[in-house]
Amino acid sequence: MIGTNDAISSENTNNRVPRIDSEQFTENGITYWSYTWFTGNGNANSTVNLLNNEIINNTYPNFTFDEGITEAPFIFKRNSIYYFLYSENNYDSKYQMYYKKATSLSELSTNTNSCRLTFNSWETRPDKHSHGYNAGHGSVIQIGTEYYLIYHIGNGNFERSVYVSKLEFVGDEIKQIPAPSFIGGGEHVGNLFRCAS
Repeated sequence: MIGTNDAISSENTNNRVPRIDSEQFTENGITYWSYTWFTGNGNANSTVNLLNNEIINNTYPNFTFDEGITEAPFIFKRNSIYYFLYSENNYDSKYQMYYKKATSLSELSTNTNSCRLTFNSWETRPDKHSHGYNAGHGSVIQIGTEYYLIYHIGNGNFERSVYVSKLEFVGDEIKQIPAPSFIGGGEHVGNLFRCAS
């Protein structure tokens, strides 16, 4: 895992750090800007309160689970729970989505556990002899009392298709989105449930 002080120092002092995958969440007249940034040793996600410029560091690259890449942040709120969605891993690898949940935006930090949201069907780290499908880079829309994830599924290249899945909740946990039937459905080595810090 990248050193916490290194990442915070870089983010808070270097205004020239590139930022991508920008999203906004507004509540009570305050807008929060989430984005992916480059630490110099992988990708991370942060959210800034645009009223007072306070920064919440949401993810850092850790290289144990995410190949040094976390990206595509998205925040939504259901009932009194805030959800922070993000993708991890390379697009041509075990790319998939995870989420964090908390009762406040400030708790959606690097110290908050992550849970798997989408699948990937890679059984080993991809190479020229392996193949699989992955699902990531999503946004959530609310229609009435229902929530839907709009995301893409690809097979390790830039050709990706857009899918919409209704989110199912058990209490405040989001059930993992299953692999579609054309991938084989069922369980894959790559889609075992995981919650990890």
